[in-house]
Amino acid sequence: LDNQVHIAHNVKIGSNCMIAGQVGFAGSSKIGNNVSIGGQAGISGHLKIGNNVKIGGGSGVVKDIEDNQIVMGYPAIPLKEFIKKNDEELFLAWDTYVENTADIWGAKFKDGSWSKPFRITSDPRIERHPSLAVKDNKIWMAWQAQSYGTHLTENGSHKNIRLNHIDEQRIVVAQLDDGVLYTPNDLFTSVSTKNSLYLRPNIAFTNSGDLLLTAREPINNHDGWYGVYWLYNKTKWSTKKITHKHRGRWNPITISPTKNHIFCRSNRIS
Repeated sequence: LDNQVHIAHNVKIGSNCMIAGQVGFAGSSKIGNNVSIGGQAGISGHLKIGNNVKIGGGSGVVKDIEDNQIVMGYPAIPLKEFIKKNDEELFLAWDTYVENTADIWGAKFKDGSWSKPFRITSDPRIERHPSLAVKDNKIWMAWQAQSYGTHLTENGSHKNIRLNHIDEQRIVVAQLDDGVLYTPNDLFTSVSTKNSLYLRPNIAFTNSGDLLLTAREPINNHDGWYGVYWLYNKTKWSTKKITHKHRGRWNPITISPTKNHIFCRSNRIS
């Protein structure tokens, strides 16, 4: 079990299950053995999830799932149906430590198979926590890029990392096009400046096509974070706005734009 998993009354979970953060189980659900559930997925009440089932992150399960199924989406449907419904192509990004560097890697799923994983970022900073969005069939990604005191050697490898001595902690957003990253105008002068210390970005697009970027911003040392966001209207960034006025240890800010509103969701740990 990861952190902040909600398990309601009379829920039964089998053996050898892997459940990521912020998953929620409504009452009287029965989960089989060897089940994997991605972060922020929700399981409705009185459902039966079979053995060896995999549920994608952010999925909403509203009916029983038979053994050996892979499902995703809201409502959750079999993976092949989900891919067919979404132009038969998926893109996955993750952070990992390979060849002495911490970068973002990706892979594409098309025509029933996954491509070979490929490196997306290659900066000497520690790059992690990718967030993905799609606009006009183009993939956009936001991520966190940070460096710690004396952790970079001359060749860009990591050495003598001091986790409590952060030199730089930026957020980056870019469009991924044929392996090349294109950042919006003025990102590093209007949003992610050299002295900023932002955490865990998330991105989405409004109905009008504006880019919406959220992050967490430290208040003071050991005093929690604020949730903050910016809008980018294809040429210019808005001023920074606060999503939650209560200080605390906020989780990443997830966003759901609608026609007339922008909904932000997060949990405050303390």
